[in-house]
Amino acid sequence: MQALFCIAFALVFSVASASGPVPTGTVIAGASKVDLEIPVGVPLSGYNHGTRRVPHWPLKEVTEYTSYMMPSKGQLEPSYARALYIQDPSGSAACYLSCDIIGMDGAATAAAIALARSQGFPLTDDEVVFGASHSHSTAGAVTSNKLWELAPATDLLVPKLLDSFVQHLAKALVQAYQSAVNATVGIGITQVYNVTDNRRQHESPYVNASSIDPSLAIIRVDDMQGQPIATLWNFATHGTCYGPENMLLSGDIMGIASSQMEAAGAGVALFINGPAGDLQPQGSACKDAPSFAGSKTLSDAVVALRNSTQATTDIEIEAKSVIVNFGKTDMNLTLERISNCTSGGFLDICGLCNFLDCKLNLHLGPEWLQEQPRFTAIKMKIGGTSYGMVTIPGEAIQELGFQIRSDISAAGFDHSLLLGYSQAHMGYFTTPREYVVGGYESELSFWGIDTGEKIRAGCAQAIALVK
Repeated sequence: MQALFCIAFALVFSVASASGPVPTGTVIAGASKVDLEIPVGVPLSGYNHGTRRVPHWPLKEVTEYTSYMMPSKGQLEPSYARALYIQDPSGSAACYLSCDIIGMDGAATAAAIALARSQGFPLTDDEVVFGASHSHSTAGAVTSNKLWELAPATDLLVPKLLDSFVQHLAKALVQAYQSAVNATVGIGITQVYNVTDNRRQHESPYVNASSIDPSLAIIRVDDMQGQPIATLWNFATHGTCYGPENMLLSGDIMGIASSQMEAAGAGVALFINGPAGDLQPQGSACKDAPSFAGSKTLSDAVVALRNSTQATTDIEIEAKSVIVNFGKTDMNLTLERISNCTSGGFLDICGLCNFLDCKLNLHLGPEWLQEQPRFTAIKMKIGGTSYGMVTIPGEAIQELGFQIRSDISAAGFDHSLLLGYSQAHMGYFTTPREYVVGGYESELSFWGIDTGEKIRAGCAQAIALVK
C-alpha cells in the first residue's frame, strides 16, 4: 500500500506536460482502451466456493499472487480499462472510466486521479466516474479493504498488483483526454428484456423473475465527420455466466458484448453497470459460450439504439460530488441470517458462527470497509432534454434502483442513468422490506436495515448539487 501512495502523491507535485483539449466553444471528446495486463496466476474474484478455493491446508498451490484462492490459468480475453472524456462548449467536463473488475477500491481511484493529474489530466475526483463491470472472472488481490480481502472471494491484497492497476487506470484517463477532438454527443434510452431475471424470485414474496430493471441507456460520441469515438452503455446485470469452475480471465457477458459492439463500429465501448444487486443473466443468455447469446442481444440493442440516437453539439455538462460518512458498519450477524454460510475448509463460516453463537453486531471501521463513499452526480442537457446520472458505490437491488430513479425524476430530470458499482464497493444495498425478508443480499447489507436508505440519501444529496 505504501508503494501505491508513493507513486500517486509524489508525482502529483511534478506535473508532466501533456497535450489535450482547451475550451473551443464546441464539444470535445476522446476515448481510450487500455489492457490491464493481468498476469497469469492472479486469483479470480467473485466466488468463494468451487474450483476457486483451495481444497486443503497448507496451500500447496500458493503463488506470489494467491493466499487462499487458486491461481488463474490464463485468459479468455484481456481485461480492459476504457475511458471517455467529454467537454462541453463552456469548458465544463466529465470523464467516465469503465473497468473489467469485480468492484472499485476507493483508495485506488484516488491514487489513479492523483497520478493522472501529475501527467496533465485536468479533472478532479468530483468529475470522474470509476465504474466496475462486476464480472466474476476478473482479477482479485487488488483491494485494500480487509473485509473483501477475507470475504473470501477476492484474496489478500498484493501491493504490486494494486500499483499496476492504478497505473493502468491513470493511463486510460490521460489517453482519453489527450485524444480528445471536436465531437458530437447524444443519449438514447430503450428497454431490453429476456436477458436478465431476479435471483430473489424464490426467496422474496415481493419479486418474481420479471422483477428486473430493463433500462438500457447509451451515450453516443462521434467526431465531426460522424465517425464513432465511443459508446458508453448502461445496463443492470451480474457478470455470472461463467461460474466458479472457470479459471480463465474474462469480462463475462458484458465484456463480450462490449467487444462485439466495438467490432460492429461503435467505437470504444464502455460498460457501466446499473442496480444489479439481485439481477443475473437468464440461463438462455449464457448459452453459446464464449460468445454468449445474451451478449449478442445486448450488442445488437446498443448498436441499434446508437444508430437511432441523434448526436449534437448542443450539450451542457455539470459534474459534482459529495462525500457521505456512513460511520462504522452495523452488521447483524446470526446463523439464521447467514443462510449460505460455507462449511468445512480453511474458512468454516458455519462452524465459526456455531462456536460464537453468531449474535454479533459488528462495528467495523474504515480499514475493513470504506465508510466515506463518494457519490458523483452528472447532469447532461442535450437539446433541451435533461439527464440525471448518479453513482452507487456497490450493489443496489432492483427495487432500490427504482426508488433512486424516482428521486431523480422528482428532482426535475427528464431521464435517469444509474451508475452502479462505481467509486467504491461497499457491499449490497437492499430496501428495508427486502432486508427483513433476508437472503444473501440482506446478509451483505453491512449497515443494517437502513443501508439502502443511506445509499438513497447519498444519491439524492449528489443529484441536488447539479439539478
